[in-house]
Amino acid sequence: MITTDDIRQAPNAPMHDLTQLARPFPPGFIERKDGTDYVAHHVVTQRLLSIVGPFDFELVEIIRGDVAEVAPIPNGKSRRARTGTPALHNIAVGGVWRLTCEIDGRRVRIEEIGDVGDVHNWPHDGARLKDAASDALKRCAMRLGLGLHLWAQEHYFLDRQLWAILEQPGSTAEAEEAVARQRGPAGAGLDGFEPPAAEPDAEAASAVAPVAPDAAGPAEEPAADPADGQLDLADQRVAERGRQRRAAATGEGGPARSGRGRRRSVPANGRSQPDRRMPVRGTAEWEQPDEGLAERFEALVEEAGVSIADAREFLHRSPHYSGVSDPRDLHGPTLARLVERMGQKDADGSSGLAAFRAKVEEVLGGTSG
Repeated sequence: MITTDDIRQAPNAPMHDLTQLARPFPPGFIERKDGTDYVAHHVVTQRLLSIVGPFDFELVEIIRGDVAEVAPIPNGKSRRARTGTPALHNIAVGGVWRLTCEIDGRRVRIEEIGDVGDVHNWPHDGARLKDAASDALKRCAMRLGLGLHLWAQEHYFLDRQLWAILEQPGSTAEAEEAVARQRGPAGAGLDGFEPPAAEPDAEAASAVAPVAPDAAGPAEEPAADPADGQLDLADQRVAERGRQRRAAATGEGGPARSGRGRRRSVPANGRSQPDRRMPVRGTAEWEQPDEGLAERFEALVEEAGVSIADAREFLHRSPHYSGVSDPRDLHGPTLARLVERMGQKDADGSSGLAAFRAKVEEVLGGTSG
């Protein structure tokens, strides 16, 4: 349950806090267990505190229940399996917590349920409630957009939509349509294993100020890493917000650009254009891949000595494939380019299959095969 003191957003009111909450966690904070991505609650707490400041987190209700006995399995793999677990009655199996904080000048209250992962892992209800509280905090934070990308996976668009609302005039619906036409962060190439470059919009291309070949000025730095770009934008927003608060308090100062981050080409209107990446299912640009192409990709994966599971995990982790893991969900031209690259023979005699396997091992940390 989410409640606010004022549901309607005032016209032209910026959503800086919400935009920061929606920013995906860097890959280094994301862990994986039982096939599910997650971020530890202490990391979630730090992000929440850094954006909204101190917050209230209170227990509303303890959920109690009975847990059935599990009979022992004589040839079980663990001692617990061999001994079984006893029945438990009227113990804490979860709870409801309320998170209250201020976001973009509004007081927001959220209630969420937290589950006890395994009641037999804890000696008493206090420890069980501590476990459930961590789960409830992450769920409350998710309702604010913090870590929501871990639930949404390849369907996540909130961060790009909020940036579009801040950067572009118009309604939320227009911003969502703009996000659907654009793609998220893109980084350096993966040795040929990346989507084909998107054709720039004519309007966007004409808006970019041309630079004379021999114009004076500092040399352009290499393209930034995608995560680096996101953090640069975030730093700029935080700095801008601080300037606005100081200006409101003192009557001095005004909008200014943060000097942090690397140089980027900026359109003549002063607004940065979002980077692009592979379109996903449901967007206007996405094209259904040919089934034969998907089968060809899987055959080449096996020929390269890579498991299908590792290949899918590679696609999911790569910043170039929008979090998609199933080749049948890839943008048609993207899959065609990937299959073409895998079937190539390089001038030095190395094959695209060997290059693909090396890239999978690099992304998965050498665990492929």
